[in-house]
Amino acid sequence: MSFIPLIVLSLVALAMYGLYFKLAAFVFKRTKLSWGHSFLFAFLLTVVVLGIRANTVIASGHVSGGVVSAVVVVVVLLLGSWYFGNFARTSVGQPLGWAGGLVLTLIALTLLILTGLALIFLNRVIGGL
Repeated sequence: MSFIPLIVLSLVALAMYGLYFKLAAFVFKRTKLSWGHSFLFAFLLTVVVLGIRANTVIASGHVSGGVVSAVVVVVVLLLGSWYFGNFARTSVGQPLGWAGGLVLTLIALTLLILTGLALIFLNRVIGGL
């Protein structure tokens, strides 16, 4: 079994996460976020989400997908609030703080969800032709 598709998919996910967090910083009052911090958080996010998924699968096969998804969203929001609160800057150079980090993370997650819904819709429209 080749791991190349998994590696390519992981790299695409990291790039997509990094781009969406940078875009969210741009949308949120022109917040300053370096590319390095954007991609570092994307890597951190990927490791944490995969770790939670792997832990729930190993620990118990009886955990529902909804519970795991809720835990992942809460962890991502807390992690994003902490990380972006410290490393993202306002237009005047001040750290965003926890509340600003939370808003930035919510904007990025909303953009990701909207993109996913658009892709699902596009798949159904094209698949129905």
